[in-house]
Amino acid sequence: MSVLGLQGICIDTGNSTNLQNGNKYYLFPHGSQAFHASRFQREGSHFGTYQKERFKIIEEQEEWPSEPIKPSNLPILQSGTVYKAELVWRKQGYADSMPLGTYFLAAIDNCYACATDCYFYLDAALTKPKGRFPLHWFKNIQEHDEKAAMIMELPRSEWQQMNLFGV
Repeated sequence: MSVLGLQGICIDTGNSTNLQNGNKYYLFPHGSQAFHASRFQREGSHFGTYQKERFKIIEEQEEWPSEPIKPSNLPILQSGTVYKAELVWRKQGYADSMPLGTYFLAAIDNCYACATDCYFYLDAALTKPKGRFPLHWFKNIQEHDEKAAMIMELPRSEWQQMNLFGV
């Protein structure tokens, strides 16, 4: 068994109202024919015991990468400035809801955590918040230049008709 434990996807709910087809559960052996099923990686939090046939075991996963080392000189975000950065790590529990990639960062006035944490958003206008993570989970933090990000449209005189079907 890996560090993350045994996991399986429900393929048959039977008469259970706790199981849902296609959902992933942590599984803990209970005798030779059954598993304790849990939504959490802790056997004590299981919600029932079910036959092994109800689950398709997911191949053992690699160990989750370790958290990046927090540097001694984190960048200090200026309040009112929007930054663009790459999210390069997050805790395992965020993996499904928070993909790695580019986000927009902002600091908040008079917030003690602004030196170590940041609020991050999906858009540069900061209208789609995603949460607050430590700064050292982000790399390539740069001020976002809104003018450089704008898409310039060609003048109508330079437009060309495209043929999508190659006829």
